[in-house]
Amino acid sequence: YEIMPSLVGSEMCIRDRSDTISKSLTELRALSKLINPDALKNIMLPEALSLEIARFNRLNFIEATLTINGDEEIIDDKAEIILFRILQEFFSNTIKHAKASELYVSLTYENNVLTITAQDNGKGFDKSVEQPNKGIGLQNMKSRGKLIGAEIELESQLEKGTKLTIIHYL
Repeated sequence: YEIMPSLVGSEMCIRDRSDTISKSLTELRALSKLINPDALKNIMLPEALSLEIARFNRLNFIEATLTINGDEEIIDDKAEIILFRILQEFFSNTIKHAKASELYVSLTYENNVLTITAQDNGKGFDKSVEQPNKGIGLQNMKSRGKLIGAEIELESQLEKGTKLTIIHYL
């Protein structure tokens, strides 16, 4: 009978590891969908963002919300992927550098214009101060936006967070 408790403990340990591996695989599948451009072609921007926001919340990276206002309009596949990549850059910066606890994303469809706002409550930064080796992400966002004629604006204040606004004409 002395062997039984250790076997039960081993079974529980194996089950815990199996659950962890299963959850990791689920997260890997979700992430691969959001990285793969072909997979993104099969879902619309709101769904892709919803999956990304759900992943952040599930992994406790950040408390994130998505709001959609107006009637969804169809966006060119290329533009959807570029908009999503711009937002992924912002999300990455929010999680890695801003030390934010909250992320708010909204899509507003109105008069053939899609306005996307992403805002965090992180540490922000001073845009007037030149920071060596920084700003590449912002440059990438702006150059991607130019590819589809989108306007990109980034506002930030120290200790008050950062806000990205994208205006895309449909």
